[in-house]
Amino acid sequence: MSKIIATINSKQFNLELLDYIDAVIIGVNGYTVNLPFNYDANEIENVISFFNSKNKEVFILLNKNFRNIDIENLKELLI
Repeated sequence: MSKIIATINSKQFNLELLDYIDAVIIGVNGYTVNLPFNYDANEIENVISFFNSKNKEVFILLNKNFRNIDIENLKELLI
């Protein structure tokens, strides 16, 4: 089954789109490149909770070149 996935382009996400999508892709400042908008690490938990409450899957895009120090910080973010 195909899914419709939207990327978040700004903090003012169009809530009307929720009826038409199955999931969202979000970025995190410092860990995501080439997205028009990224959330701060301290906002991620609330964003995920919001979309999960609407029965939407959330994918976190992590696509920068990581160094060893980044891996430790990434563990703290995701766990």
